[in-house]
Amino acid sequence: MLWVSEDDVAINRFMSMKVRATHFFRPTVKNAAFFWGVMIAPILVSTYFLRKSRMAKESKLRSGKVSYRDRDFACN
Repeated sequence: MLWVSEDDVAINRFMSMKVRATHFFRPTVKNAAFFWGVMIAPILVSTYFLRKSRMAKESKLRSGKVSYRDRDFACN
């Protein structure tokens, strides 16, 4: 069984670093840009393209350009 002493300096430093990370965080423009680029932008881009393709498909279905037989949900 692997046992780590409570006096292990490396573990203590690591745990202290994880706890105190929020104390040293300073919001900057670079942090905000990274957040928008990694978290928000992919969601917005994928939402845009999904909505665009679904609206195009919906307009084709509503205008009658696609017959009932050729629709995806038809029971042939």
